[in-house]
Amino acid sequence: MQCVAQGLYMVYMIRHLYFVFAMAVLAVVNISCSGDDEESRGVVTIDDNGNAIGEHRFTQIDATNFYVDDIRYTVVEGNLHVTGYDREHLTGAASIITTLKYKGWVKNVTIIGEDAFRGCEALTSIGIPQSVTEIKAGAFSGCVALTSVSIPNSVKSLRRDAFYGCSGLTSVTIGNSVISIGGWAFFGCTSLTSITIPKSVTTLGVDVFNGCTGLTSVTIPESVNSIESSVFSGCTSLTSVVIPRSVKSLGVDVFSGCTKLAEVYCYAPTPPKAYSAFDELDMSSLVLYVPAESIDDYRANYPWAGFGSIVATGK
Repeated sequence: MQCVAQGLYMVYMIRHLYFVFAMAVLAVVNISCSGDDEESRGVVTIDDNGNAIGEHRFTQIDATNFYVDDIRYTVVEGNLHVTGYDREHLTGAASIITTLKYKGWVKNVTIIGEDAFRGCEALTSIGIPQSVTEIKAGAFSGCVALTSVSIPNSVKSLRRDAFYGCSGLTSVTIGNSVISIGGWAFFGCTSLTSITIPKSVTTLGVDVFNGCTGLTSVTIPESVNSIESSVFSGCTSLTSVVIPRSVKSLGVDVFSGCTKLAEVYCYAPTPPKAYSAFDELDMSSLVLYVPAESIDDYRANYPWAGFGSIVATGK
């Protein structure tokens, strides 16, 4: 009986130890998976030795400035702003982190600061996280190798010169929360062939698409009520444009130099104030499509009366 009891006890201990070991393994796996999941979401954690957990690199400059990989971040009012980059090492594709965990605090990246990536000629693509709400002036100005960018739905404001002179940019996706696109935001983006302006946008700043020589068509959403000066000036490949019924005015030289412009669809029931919006164009060769009930008003108002043909449209 004693041998039987000892045997049962041994079996019990083995099963108990196996259970403890299994739980320990699961705990390790869960921690590892949690870390991997955080890293995939752009969350970077710094350990007690000042090293980034995972594949990131972390360098502390001072109490409020850090590099994660080749991008510089600065603590501003409890959040992180992107404020620069490593000019010697940043090349190719790069991604902005979402969150940094360090010394007991957790801070989210909310703003891409003024001139943050200005002149980064080797940058080909950039990942912008959903935590970002604003892209400041000149943030990506002169990034001539940047080919595509997706602005997330979290961003509400795209400031002036944001992508000024990004001549290699062929594709832009603008999130549906952007309210304003600042002046010169895409000035000189010569490789950009099309762009969709979301319905959230109410303001297009001056010269936004000036010099976008590859742009062939554009539709302006109903949310916009005025188009500032020179917005499409120098878009030499632009062949058609849709102006919604919400627009009340067009600034000076909006379509100046758009030498291939052939069709303008204007759905405003009252002819918008336009004055010199179509300067330097041979308007006698252009076709204007307007609401049927407004066709006489357009034929009687400058500069709309100067179109070679004014056609009623049912839309």
